[in-house]
Amino acid sequence: KIQGLSMSFRSSQKQYLMNLQGQKKGSGGQAFDFLNQPSKKPASMQAEDDLGFDSMQMQMLEDTEDLVNQRDEEIMRIAKSIEELAQIFKELAVLVIDQGTILDRIDYNMENAVEHAKEGVKQLHKA
Repeated sequence: KIQGLSMSFRSSQKQYLMNLQGQKKGSGGQAFDFLNQPSKKPASMQAEDDLGFDSMQMQMLEDTEDLVNQRDEEIMRIAKSIEELAQIFKELAVLVIDQGTILDRIDYNMENAVEHAKEGVKQLHKA
């Protein structure tokens, strides 16, 4: 019984991952149509599905769903923070480049001032 469930789960999981990869590659919006198709389980396993969950299992399921939703929200917040951090680093890179350009100009102007000062000293010695 467990082996049959395990094999069915692995098969469903494999199909899901293949459809997910197809969606990532841009195969169109039909990648998850399999979720709306009727189940292809053996009759013995479908009979077990009709039993449903008891109240304790339903409570555990709801608690688990709440935890999953909270985790999903946290992951989304982390992803947003990472995007904001990436934007900050891009802006910082622009500032560093601009300041480097300004430093290069200051260095160039200092070299020109030194050369002009040396030339001025030479002119003073001649006079």
